[in-house]
Amino acid sequence: MTTAHGKETRTATSPATPTPGPPRPNRHTLPAAALITGALTIVVLMVFVPWGQRNDLSYASLAPIRDAAWAGLLADALAMVAVGTGLAVVVGGLVRGRGRAWATAGGALTSVGAVVFALGASAFASLVWHATDPAVLSPDQGTALLAHAEANPGHGLLLHMVGFLTFTVGTLLLAVALLRAGTAPRWLPAAVVVLTVLLFAFPGRPQDLAQAAQMLVFAAIGVVYLRSEDRA
Repeated sequence: MTTAHGKETRTATSPATPTPGPPRPNRHTLPAAALITGALTIVVLMVFVPWGQRNDLSYASLAPIRDAAWAGLLADALAMVAVGTGLAVVVGGLVRGRGRAWATAGGALTSVGAVVFALGASAFASLVWHATDPAVLSPDQGTALLAHAEANPGHGLLLHMVGFLTFTVGTLLLAVALLRAGTAPRWLPAAVVVLTVLLFAFPGRPQDLAQAAQMLVFAAIGVVYLRSEDRA
């Protein structure tokens, strides 16, 4: 515009305010969400056990529930990966100083162990489904195949067992890390240790319930992590 003295002035204009986009989920919530979702999935599986009695690999037990067993074992495999990797990141986020080495080692073991467990579980799920298909194998042939797989675990079930053991050792190291760091209620890592002992002390149905309780503790650790992120 031009003033009365003939001088031209310019009106300052403010820059356009950008339109805010939709909120994005905090990247720190993703591992906790994976941990909690995976842990609760395993709790449901341990309560309803769609594959039948634990460690019962007989044809007579698995054939009537072959579809449920396949789906349950596959869901268990995927959920274990979510728990193993999510727990590693969550505890690593809670333990920043004292106990860090324990958290790093434990997280590596839970992650690797969960993946190896999932490989073995998914392979066995496929074997069970095909071996119990009467259109492919007769009951006698299916029985012989499953018995042979159980008697020779080195080419299948060994992955499942080694993966679970590696994962379990990793959770104990993570419990030590949390105890040393003191960044979570002490009853949580203490419960992990106690439930791990119970998991191997009482086979059968008590083992399922001990694992379900252990998964609830892992989910609680995920909640503690989320609350710590909210305060940060």
